[in-house]
Amino acid sequence: MGTCKVCGAAHASCGPRTTTVPVDLRIESQEHNDMALKKYVVRVGRHNVETVMKLTPDEAKRLGAKEHQTPANKARQPKNKSRTATEK
Repeated sequence: MGTCKVCGAAHASCGPRTTTVPVDLRIESQEHNDMALKKYVVRVGRHNVETVMKLTPDEAKRLGAKEHQTPANKARQPKNKSRTATEK
């Protein structure tokens, strides 16, 4: 292999400098303590499929999403498997 034409290191090939940025450096760190995530209904894709996503209020406003309404679950009555005195 020889030496690198860029840095002169033995048995290496660094190549020219690059303009790419690692993915980790592009991620913006945000404090999520003051930004609570809520569920929103978002239309996605070219077929406008509705899906539920957790977003910040700013992201939801930007995407034009509406807040997801969770259905109220009715408390189920437990089935009484024991017999009463009149059924015996």
